[in-house]
Amino acid sequence: MSALSAASRSAFVGPEPTSTDRARARARTSRRLLVNGLRVAFAVIVLGSWESGTVIDATHKDGLFIDPFFYGRPSGIASQLWTWIQNGTAQGPLWLQVATTLEEAFLGFLIGVVLGIVFGVTLGRVRLLSDVFAPYIKALNAMPRVVLGSIFIITIGYGI
Repeated sequence: MSALSAASRSAFVGPEPTSTDRARARARTSRRLLVNGLRVAFAVIVLGSWESGTVIDATHKDGLFIDPFFYGRPSGIASQLWTWIQNGTAQGPLWLQVATTLEEAFLGFLIGVVLGIVFGVTLGRVRLLSDVFAPYIKALNAMPRVVLGSIFIITIGYGI
């Protein structure tokens, strides 16, 4: 009876881990720690270089290695973000602004999906429409997305 219970138990639990299994698990864990540590170190180096590059440097003409007008200091960005979290923005609470942005992004995605399915099925089924609109679709697809964003802002405006 004990042999049966041991056999049924091993069927559910699985075989005992061997020393090579334990060694592989340790190697995976240490590699994961190394990768995460190097990721954090890289982020610290980039942010530290960015912060120190915005302070006065006598070797450059204007005294700055990185112009903080174009690239704000990470400490200033964090300070402003903390102020917005505590006090809100000029347009209202930060969390309300985040919720509005997420809502607009979701609605834009939903509209794009619905229109994409409708136009895709229509152009796939009606050969004449496909032939008529093919050059325009190809031209729009060849245009960089950054340009499309600028065109939409110019035509539609900011106050959508």
